[in-house]
Amino acid sequence: PSADARRELLANVVLCGGLTVAPGLAARFAGELATKARGIKSRVIVSGPNERRYNAWIGGSILGTLNGLSDVWVSRSEYLDQGSKA
Repeated sequence: PSADARRELLANVVLCGGLTVAPGLAARFAGELATKARGIKSRVIVSGPNERRYNAWIGGSILGTLNGLSDVWVSRSEYLDQGSKA
């Protein structure tokens, strides 16, 4: 990527996923990026919404409401009968 694109990317890093809420992770990640990008004149900005720890549950609840996917759902009884092969 061009230097302009790298500057833009470094200023717009977004953390997502439950493990990214580990204490100090965002600061360490920002520090590591700043070290690696020392030659690029850009401010490293790492952000992540606090509710990111719930993203998997939110995504699952959205998928659960979509009628178009009902043919691929596995019921509890199917799972208990067939296990992971269901």
